[in-house]
Amino acid sequence: MVSYQQTEDLSASAKITYVNMRSYYEHYSVDWDCSKIEEQIHDLTNFDILFNGEVVGAIRLAFDSYGCQ
Repeated sequence: MVSYQQTEDLSASAKITYVNMRSYYEHYSVDWDCSKIEEQIHDLTNFDILFNGEVVGAIRLAFDSYGCQ
């Protein structure tokens, strides 16, 4: 079953994103730095994606005067 919860650990969230996207980042030579990613996602609305109770991904939302980006 898929469910969602508010992210409590931004470091773990950044790491799961890296694990899930590693082949993309390696293919396009993206320089990944977890501490920089944590800074960038800090002010976003972050949710963990859970599958059978295990965190498998993340959803990050940004809001401005026009709505959600």
